Amino acid sequence: MTRWPMCTPPSPWRNWVKTRQPRLFDYLYSHRNKRKLATLIDVPQMKPLVHVSGMFGAARGNTSLVAPLAWHPENRNAVIMVDLAGDMAPLLELDADALRERLYTPRAELGDLPAAPIKLVHLNKCPVLAQANTLRPQDADRLGISIQRCLENAQLLRANPQVREKVVAVYAEAEPFVPSENVDAQLYNGFFSDADRAAMKIVLETEPRNLPALDITFADKRIERLLFNYRGAQLPRHAR
Repeated sequence: MTRWPMCTPPSPWRNWVKTRQPRLFDYLYSHRNKRKLATLIDVPQMKPLVHVSGMFGAARGNTSLVAPLAWHPENRNAVIMVDLAGDMAPLLELDADALRERLYTPRAELGDLPAAPIKLVHLNKCPVLAQANTLRPQDADRLGISIQRCLENAQLLRANPQVREKVVAVYAEAEPFVPSENVDAQLYNGFFSDADRAAMKIVLETEPRNLPALDITFADKRIERLLFNYRGAQLPRHAR
């Protein structure tokens, strides 16, 4: 599969972080590959980590403390994480079938039922992970994260090892396919045709300032959005 090279041009956001938070930038850059990230994962001890993910929501800065519960039974690049800020009741009280149903039920349909506090972290997709002590108490308070509660939940999981076996059984079954609205995630949905790959090559060979005038069509609808993002990433290079 030919992936649109979105990381090729300098990113204004990357430069912003590098300038204003150089230590953060250096850390994230040094932990961008799965081998380095794997050194943070301690499944036997379920050692808590800080994780940043849009799945946590803006209310807590997309941040939480998580515990690595188990490796995915079929995908060795994926770790099953528990959101330690969540409600542990579904993990403790539901059997594997009920937990699977709870996991794949949209939050809007859960009503008063607590969501299953588990998610996959794919180490080969540059997730943001860090040691738990990088979350300072004042930052946790600002984000509304109770570090004490998270640590208590981690201890609760260690005291109930059957949870690990149950959750592995949940992921051992084929996961239902949920189409992603994110165009970058949609790249994993299939291959581009030879004609579209040839057209993409023309785009890459075009000077950034000439991209708006480029008259080119694609058969695959994903590419139009990718082209829009690509032009936006190129903009700082020629719009000054």
